[in-house]
Amino acid sequence: RLPGPGALPALRALLNDGHAAVRREAVFALAVRGELRPAREWLASNAYDTDSRVDLASRVAAEGDLAQALDFLLLGSPVDGETSGLAGAWALELGLFDAARGFLTRGLATRPLDADLTWARFARALQAARDGKPEAAAWIRNCVDSAKERVDALNAAAYLLAENGLLLPMALEFASEAAAAAAGDPHVLDTLGWTQLAAGRTAEAARTFRSFESRDGTILYHKAIALALAGEPDGAAGSLSSALVARPGLAARARRHPALTPLFLHTELLPWR
Repeated sequence: RLPGPGALPALRALLNDGHAAVRREAVFALAVRGELRPAREWLASNAYDTDSRVDLASRVAAEGDLAQALDFLLLGSPVDGETSGLAGAWALELGLFDAARGFLTRGLATRPLDADLTWARFARALQAARDGKPEAAAWIRNCVDSAKERVDALNAAAYLLAENGLLLPMALEFASEAAAAAAGDPHVLDTLGWTQLAAGRTAEAARTFRSFESRDGTILYHKAIALALAGEPDGAAGSLSSALVARPGLAARARRHPALTPLFLHTELLPWR
């Protein structure tokens, strides 16, 4: 619960606390701030504590580091029905479509959920799109049309297509339809803005992000990128500062992003340099 980079020394000190629960929380808090060695050591000693492994991986994923979250999730005991859905979802977002399909299909053997089946098919369709197969667009549209929650499916499909630079006209179509159906939903508007950015419509993306308010760290991070690319450094710096307060784990990624790196000269971002 200690915000900002100044929390690290205090958290490291808690690794020697006499209470196991305190040590565990310190390990997890350090992990979401990018300090991973204590987490790896902790997981090695608690390999079959599935609940804690999922908890740790989920916290890291919430900070935006899906690759590390998936790595933590796969450490220790094998992925089972309980964890296959998470592994599949994160692999999808990382663009590991074949792996995602494998995780989701494996989960169907122990818990046959419609959502896992839909996303296993979607993973196959995304891989087909990456391979340039002409039938990929029809497969993706079929996945969306067959989903029980259309807006959720449109939003997720648009985000994944945009994140992986695939079929961007379709991604824009899906994102626009979802935004029209779920007026004012910040997560849907975030996807619309992010998709517009992926399609090179920077001015539109900036307008979209300025059109709504959110305290969500990821949304604020996306807004910072859009505003920076649109030539609005002051607004971008303010948005990025708020994003890092909400999700400190995004700091390392922000420092590496070419549009965001110059923003760390702004006063409010100096502590995160």
